[in-house]
Amino acid sequence: MLILFTPEKAISQNRRAIKASTIENKIDASSSTYRISLLTCSAGEEIYAYFGHTAIRVENFSTKEDYVYNYGQFNMDQPHFIWHFTLGQTDYQMGKETFNHFARIYTYINRTVYAQVLNLNDTEAKTLVENLNNNYKPQNRNYIYNYFYDNCSTRPFFVIKNSIEGTLHFSKKYQPKSWREEINKYTSHASWGNFGMNLLLGAPTDKEMSEIEQLFLPINLEQTLQSSEVKSKDGNTKPLILQRCQIIQRDEERAVKDRKESTPPISVTTASILFLILTLLITFIDYKRKKISIWFDTTLYIIFGLIGFILIFMGLFSSHPCLNPNYEILLFNPLFLIGIGSLVRLSKPKREQRYISKSLLVSQTKLKGKIDQAIYLIISLCLIYFTITCILQLSLNMVTIQYFPPASLALALCLLVRLLFIKKWTRNNRQRQKSFFTER
Repeated sequence: MLILFTPEKAISQNRRAIKASTIENKIDASSSTYRISLLTCSAGEEIYAYFGHTAIRVENFSTKEDYVYNYGQFNMDQPHFIWHFTLGQTDYQMGKETFNHFARIYTYINRTVYAQVLNLNDTEAKTLVENLNNNYKPQNRNYIYNYFYDNCSTRPFFVIKNSIEGTLHFSKKYQPKSWREEINKYTSHASWGNFGMNLLLGAPTDKEMSEIEQLFLPINLEQTLQSSEVKSKDGNTKPLILQRCQIIQRDEERAVKDRKESTPPISVTTASILFLILTLLITFIDYKRKKISIWFDTTLYIIFGLIGFILIFMGLFSSHPCLNPNYEILLFNPLFLIGIGSLVRLSKPKREQRYISKSLLVSQTKLKGKIDQAIYLIISLCLIYFTITCILQLSLNMVTIQYFPPASLALALCLLVRLLFIKKWTRNNRQRQKSFFTER
């Protein structure tokens, strides 16, 4: 469909891209039969394209074939795709297409593509092509995708590593970073997507990656291999990359326009601060009229409780890595769902009077009151600890148990304000009602 309906402007750009490729074809290859290149594609504006993409281009001089292999294909129309993706059981597929087709698509979606020509001899090049074709067999091309350990970047790396004769050495000095640091570096422009990723990823994401693990990102793979060397059995060394060149140039004006169109008018941090101001305003109004906006608190409890339930479900049943433990559960606490019962009782004054009068006489009602108090205490302690942790993180740039997005602090303050107000209102209301029953 992309090929058939590509606009004329994109077709013209594609012709320039293929022309650039023809110029690039003048580069000498180390193998007399093949020229094999690692292709690194720039990031896109879709959430699945934030980190770029990696593919392998194989040019056969004898047959004039020019194919691109990539491990990043998936079909959203496959049965139960969302459910399998949630559980970390998504089937990805290795794809094979002509370079002209690849160039047309990436020109159409406006992505820059760089090629790194691999420095391979005839035997290594042949082995690499055989490995790629073996992986492309119907029985081998599908695999369970894992966004950290087994993705479109790690698979090309290992197929290259396993095809060379000798030992691969990384010359670039590795600066240890955590998974989350790398993710935030590439998603900081998309505040809502960044917040969602940080919300789902738990404490293991803050651990430092090894030198191999950091290659899960296409840009990291490109930069690492650019200065890598291959040491043969006889002790000789050679650079892994023969030459790096750009084969597709994106339209920068269009890229800026696409970025503006895909960016929400308000960031998640700004939205959370505005929500905190709204919470303070509602609390002030409730204080003046000596009532509780039950609808507001019930909505908060349902939203935060359901998100907490989702976090627990993902941690227990999903195969995605680094989800558990997730200390966002201190903020998005499933106990909020149980606390809705307390709010319902508070919302009906007459029923509350009967409830309080019975609580002085009936042990069962006393038990309900103690359960309510226990839930309130647990939620309050979790929120206080969460708030202190967020403040330490923002003020000292120190991650204690887990990194929390700045927006989480504003949301925690919203809940704390409402919980403290409800506690104070309930205490005052009970004192008034006890006085009422005493007078009677």
